[in-house]
Amino acid sequence: MSGPDPREAPDDGAATPPEPFNELRSLLLAPEQERLRKLTERLDDPRHRAEDLSGVLPEAIAIRSRRDDRLLVSMRPVVSEAMRDSMRRDPKSFADALFPALGSAIRKAIAATLGEMIQSLNQVVEHTFSVRGLQWRLEAIRTGRPFAEVVMLRSMVYRVEQVFLVHRETGLLLQHVESGQAAVKDADMASAMLTAIRDFARDTFDAAHEDTLNSLNIGELTLWIEQGPHAIVAAVIRGSAPLSFKDVLRETVERIHLEQLEALEDFQGDASPFEAARPALEACLVAQYAVPQQGASPVLRVALTVLGLVLLVAFGMWAYASWSWSGAVAALKAEPGIVVVESDRSWFGANRVVGLRDPLSADPQQLLAARGYRSSDVSLALQPFASSDPGIVMARAREVLQAPDSVTFAFENGELAATGHAPSSWIERARSFAPFVAGVRSYRDTELLDATGAAIRAEAEKLRALHIPFPLGSATLEPEARIVAEGSAELLERLDAMARDGGRQLRIQVIGQADATGTEATNARISKLRADAVAEAVGAARFRNLSFDLQGLGATPESDRTVTFDVDESSLAHK
Repeated sequence: MSGPDPREAPDDGAATPPEPFNELRSLLLAPEQERLRKLTERLDDPRHRAEDLSGVLPEAIAIRSRRDDRLLVSMRPVVSEAMRDSMRRDPKSFADALFPALGSAIRKAIAATLGEMIQSLNQVVEHTFSVRGLQWRLEAIRTGRPFAEVVMLRSMVYRVEQVFLVHRETGLLLQHVESGQAAVKDADMASAMLTAIRDFARDTFDAAHEDTLNSLNIGELTLWIEQGPHAIVAAVIRGSAPLSFKDVLRETVERIHLEQLEALEDFQGDASPFEAARPALEACLVAQYAVPQQGASPVLRVALTVLGLVLLVAFGMWAYASWSWSGAVAALKAEPGIVVVESDRSWFGANRVVGLRDPLSADPQQLLAARGYRSSDVSLALQPFASSDPGIVMARAREVLQAPDSVTFAFENGELAATGHAPSSWIERARSFAPFVAGVRSYRDTELLDATGAAIRAEAEKLRALHIPFPLGSATLEPEARIVAEGSAELLERLDAMARDGGRQLRIQVIGQADATGTEATNARISKLRADAVAEAVGAARFRNLSFDLQGLGATPESDRTVTFDVDESSLAHK
């Protein structure tokens, strides 16, 4: 009897893997199956999916934002609705969060609006000319404020610039009106700020819920608040409003509650029904300006104007007279030989000048006449004195010594010097009297010539003009040069005669020169030989009142092959 063949499949209709195969499959696939199971559980669990999404969401948002703005567009409605819902549910927390930014924004808005108003007002009144306007301009200069601001402050008692209607429970703005002179940048922000300040004051000072904030000062602005059961009216006031204006605000709150009580009770964030409250709020935009005092009568104003013109003309005449008189006195002081000790200007009678005057100075009456003053306008009390001014001293010397026109004077440091030419008799007399001229301490006339000296000088100039030429490398006179030498001999004869008649001894220099073609020693020797040759040709030895000095200069940059003459001027002066 044999058993069943193990290679034959069982006939029960189901193929059951052998146990070894199951074990092998479990060993190979069990880890993957476990991970697949955990992954399926994680995907089915919302909490796990949220954790996974939070890890990649920030980076995904950043990548999407860099690509385009579709994410921003899709999120905007959601964020806006969330903010509105937050403001409706918890306005206090929302206002507290915005408080640091709202205060600065409101202050900047008010400052910018006020600046625009002042600038506009300044353009209107800048060219206004009146007594009060002048006073206000002086005050603006003194205090450093703009002129328009001073005008506004001096002419305005008070002005209501803005009025807010705010829902009491939510702090949301229901309506807002403003005057033409001022505006707020964001009325909703101002309303939220008002609510935040009210809650802050209530929480800080542990006030009861029914206690309210009645007023608030912000710089030069005052905020008056009137509260009703469901709404608050807040007025922004510049200046000092009367207490009766609180009654106006109270009546306005009562009127709005009476007319729109149902809308206030059912308010859910829609402020459009409260457009009907605008007329009541606009009625609170009132202002009061100072009433100008009754001005003076036209006759008095004309009289004051005429008096002012008379005083202005009188002041102008006084200023011009002072300036003119100062100029006239300065002209007298600047004139040599006039010393002003005292000067007085008189409104009634003649002006007076006290001082000293040299007789040779300019006429003071003429100086004053050039300034528009007649002789009867000025009383001159000028005592005579001798001035030491150089011009006056020289004029005095010419007058005292009766100097001829051919004599010229120079004065410096007390010394009077005379130059030119004059007769011998005048020269002798001047030497005697010149030291006694006022202001003269010493007198010098070494360059003053008498008639003989002047004539000798004229002949000496002719002699200096002569040039006797010599050929290259020679000291022999040629025929043309000998003719020039003979002419110089005639001049020397006249000089000798003049010197003899005037009792003088003249020193004549005969100067020989050479060009630069030879050596220095050769040029010195030949230039001396040339001077000797000319002296011999003119017969120098025959002149008794002339002494000759023969010189050989050699070659110089300015010299040539000639012989020239010179006369010593020291021998020409009057002895």
